[in-house]
This record gives sequence, structure tokens and C-alpha cells, in this order.
Amino acid sequence: MKKKHKVKFPYPLKWHRFVQIVLMPLMLVGLIYGLLSVAFELLNLNVPYFVKILTMAGMNLNHLGNKLWWLLGALLYAFLQILVLGNAWIGSFTWRKYSRRLWIFHLLLLLAGYASFFYLCYIKNYQNIIGSMIFQLFGYYINPTFILVAMAVGLAMLIIYVVLNIHYYHKRRKIYGIDYSVYETIDEEPEQTPVPQPVPEAVPEPEPVPTENIPVPSVDEMAEKARESTIVEIPADKQ
Repeated sequence: MKKKHKVKFPYPLKWHRFVQIVLMPLMLVGLIYGLLSVAFELLNLNVPYFVKILTMAGMNLNHLGNKLWWLLGALLYAFLQILVLGNAWIGSFTWRKYSRRLWIFHLLLLLAGYASFFYLCYIKNYQNIIGSMIFQLFGYYINPTFILVAMAVGLAMLIIYVVLNIHYYHKRRKIYGIDYSVYETIDEEPEQTPVPQPVPEAVPEPEPVPTENIPVPSVDEMAEKARESTIVEIPADKQ
């Protein structure tokens, strides 16, 4: 008979389950949506529910100039992130070693990409592009200096987030690479029904002999009986 027992892991996995069920799918959907939006816009396709990101950013698709290389780099970056994050997400359900490594690689890519964009905003004043997109989407104007400060705070929080995640998954590295699923199957021997044994009959105990009314012989009587038992009668013909 086979019985399933739930595997008890040596560390809590609440954050891992949140990453696996919520963060990874949302980030994958966001990356795929952004990549497809830019691709449809470059191909001049009007697909419903896909926004024109480059147009909102104030870019002229007919004359990109030196922004073309930045755009190609961003597209390659998004495509690489989709590959890395997708494989990390799929492998996380079977605890593959590459899943943990790809997730950490994704975090480092995320940090590098955000830091590069922050550098461009600081040097090239690209925060104006963010302000223009926010104004077109929500109708609010935000000061570019405030956007740059908010991005600096976001960069500091992202660094903390990446460091904590790397530490979290480094402590749980021994869980990965083992060939088991959420449940493990254990073979058990069939239970044997014991054979009933006959119950022995109870033997009645002998009744005690009452000793209260038995006369006790005296010493002289006992000596007399002893002499009588030792007297040997001699036949008459042999006297």
C-alpha cells in the first residue's frame, strides 16, 4: 500500500510562493506586453489594447537618430529578461538548480537596467520622457527634478530588494536540485490481521484445608508413636 506524506522543508517558503505565484507571472506579462506594444508600433499596426509607448515618449519613428541604438538595446534587454524569467518560473515548480540561478540573474539584470536608465536620466535628462508619458496617460504634470529624486529613491529600494532576495535564495540553495515534487510516495507493507489465540481455561485453585479443629499431638504422644513404629515382631518358631 502506498501512502503520500507532505515534504517538510527546512526553511519557510512564503516569500518563494509569493514570487512564484504572483511576482513572476506579473513581470512576465508586463515584459511581454511592453515588447509587443513596441513591436506593433514599429510595424505600424493598430492592435487594440496595446498602447503606443514610443509615441507617448515623444519619439519620431521616422527619424529616431541616435535613439535607435538605445531602442534596440531596450528591446534586446526585454527579450532577454523574458527568456530568463520564463525559464526561472517554469523550473521553480520542480526545484531545478537553474531556476534559482536564473532568478538571481534576473534580479541583477533588473538592477543593471534600472541603474542604466537612471544614469541616462541624470546625464541626458530622459526624465522629461517619463514626465511626458505621465501627462499623456493621467493628465498631470510632474516636475522633472521630482521624477529624478523619486527614481533615486527607487534605485536605493531596488538595491535593498535585490540584496535581500539573493540572501533569501542563497540560504535555500540546498532545496534546489533534489528530484522530488511537493509530495513524496512511501511504500508500506500491507497490514496483517493477527490470528486469534484460544484462551486457556482457568484451573480452579484447591480449597484450603481448615486447620482450626485439627488436634496437635503432644511430644510424648509423638515419641510413643515413633517407638511403636520401630518394634519388630519376631515369629514364634524363631525364638
